Amino acid sequence: MEIILDIIKLNFALFFLLFLPGYLLLKTIFPDGRTFSFVGEAVVSFALSIAIVNLLTMLLDRMGIPLNSLTVFTSFAVFAFLAGASALARRKGLPKKGGDQSSIATGKGWLAFFAVIGLSIFARMVYLIPKVIPHTTDSGHHMYWVKYITDFSHLPQYGIPDVIIGEHIIFAAVSLLSGVSVVSSLPVIVLFLINFFSLLAVFLLARQISLSWTSKKNSFLIGLLALAALGVFYAISSPQGKYINGGVVGNMLGGLFIPLSLYLFAKALNEKKQLLSALGVLMIGIMAYTHHLSTFVFLYVFAAIAICFAFYLALARLSNQASNGEIMKKLKVLVNFKSVAVGIGLIIFVYLIRVPSYLNPSAINTAVGEPSKSTRTGMEFTEVLLSTGPWRVFYSVAGSLLLATVIVAGAKKSSYLKSFLTKFYSLRRETGLNAGLLACVALLWFWMIFLMSSFPDVFKIDIPSGRIVNYLTYPSALLAAFGAFAILKPVISRIPARIGILFFALILSTGLISGSSDVSEFYPVEAEKEQTMWIETFRGSRYLADKTKEEEVILKDHVYLPADSWVKVFLMRGYEKPLSRALLKRYDDPVKDRETCTRDMISIPDSSIGKECYQQTSVEYIILRNGYDTTQFEKSPHFSKIYSSEHVVIFQRPTFNQSL
Repeated sequence: MEIILDIIKLNFALFFLLFLPGYLLLKTIFPDGRTFSFVGEAVVSFALSIAIVNLLTMLLDRMGIPLNSLTVFTSFAVFAFLAGASALARRKGLPKKGGDQSSIATGKGWLAFFAVIGLSIFARMVYLIPKVIPHTTDSGHHMYWVKYITDFSHLPQYGIPDVIIGEHIIFAAVSLLSGVSVVSSLPVIVLFLINFFSLLAVFLLARQISLSWTSKKNSFLIGLLALAALGVFYAISSPQGKYINGGVVGNMLGGLFIPLSLYLFAKALNEKKQLLSALGVLMIGIMAYTHHLSTFVFLYVFAAIAICFAFYLALARLSNQASNGEIMKKLKVLVNFKSVAVGIGLIIFVYLIRVPSYLNPSAINTAVGEPSKSTRTGMEFTEVLLSTGPWRVFYSVAGSLLLATVIVAGAKKSSYLKSFLTKFYSLRRETGLNAGLLACVALLWFWMIFLMSSFPDVFKIDIPSGRIVNYLTYPSALLAAFGAFAILKPVISRIPARIGILFFALILSTGLISGSSDVSEFYPVEAEKEQTMWIETFRGSRYLADKTKEEEVILKDHVYLPADSWVKVFLMRGYEKPLSRALLKRYDDPVKDRETCTRDMISIPDSSIGKECYQQTSVEYIILRNGYDTTQFEKSPHFSKIYSSEHVVIFQRPTFNQSL
């Protein structure tokens, strides 16, 4: 009964915090109900809700209001009431009209859409259900800060640039309102929702870009291909699978806000609505509060897109494809009073309410400059290929050729190219400047990140190249959709339907094979055994939390102990506590000297070096994986085994041995 009640409370908290606020605010901003399709409305409502939860919680904390279940419920209930009343007032008197007409598709089209969604969810469930117990290293680090908020009823001041408050508020708010601990399926469920809506954001972006130059039917097909390339073919491989069940939280949020902001700007251009641009600026601002690396990557992509816009518009003007007035109208849609006002409002919020921890010279200097390590000097093409997936890279190149053709045809009076696109890809007669502008978005989102990960020295990027290349996942799916369409459309339209279906299946089967090869490395082979080990680590951590005093020093092993980062979540004695033996390769750093005591106290505890380290650190308890580097402790007269299970053991070095 208690489990059922927790499920009900968790579902209510997710709806109340991560959908309702954004939905009501969206209805206030766009009361006519015609701006978004039901898919667009759901995605924007979810992202807006994250924005509201972050901003409102930071405001409450700044006002000195304790963050607990009562204040969270009351503040968001008041917000929902005010937003709902405002939406009803603005809706009154307006004619009832349908949603975004660009979303119209045939019954078979929507059947295919829900089939792809179903496959995407199924693929994630296969991966997530055996790993629903939180255990990953990054999720343990993040959930420490989430539990800090729920335990101490206020937001932390990190003092380090590697973490940002927006990564933790949404988890803390859901935990506070539902009463469900973070040591549960809560983190995985929230991350799953973020990933699910990011898939839909890429679907929406693919449709908006293609709607600028081809038919609604074709744009729907391109959107489906993008959804399949991201949702099915790359569902549970690295980095997505690892991230969905608790990896880098900020990457997941960036995966939502980057395509969503681009979608809002694309939709603003297509529909000439300045409010959509303002909403896009808000999404960028919230992303800056949730993940510094996502924002950093987006700024480079944004700069590249802006340069492409400038060249494209200049070419269109020189070839008399557009007048100065037409160009200014396009620019005003993107840069206008509404979007500038939102940007200024965010800046004021930053300096009056909460400054992100990475906005300081030292943090900026660690990311910008000449690469300082071998892991930051760029990736070979084969490494990029393996990381992104051969299927997506191949079709991304094909998609790039198609969109480059659209750009040239849109900027110049090229009857040959326009006739080619009309004949094979249903180029619309009224196609204008938007086609080339939005093609720039799709192209530069992929190719700029590709260049950043391959040639970081050119762009003065001092960040691990492997982290940059992970951002190719979403833009490669988008471009691959255009590439698959470029190959499929001319062939299928000229062959019998049955053969066309076989050809379509052949194209998609290559993606499934590529995705399956990614899956094999990360699929849980012994899921039951893994879950047992994680649970035993949690029990050992609870034992330490109950039996030790706050001032007593504990050492854990990150090399072999499963779910070791979660020990700190049970102890809650500081982000750097307990001490940890890191991966052994990290102790051999040619750039700078590293401490070795955390290694030596486990590897050689009874050596002179080990004894000296124990004296310096005052470590009294050591938690290890049973059978891994435990022999030296079992044989030593200076350590006692005080806790033992099948997979986890804890040794104590009594205080009277401190002089040894």
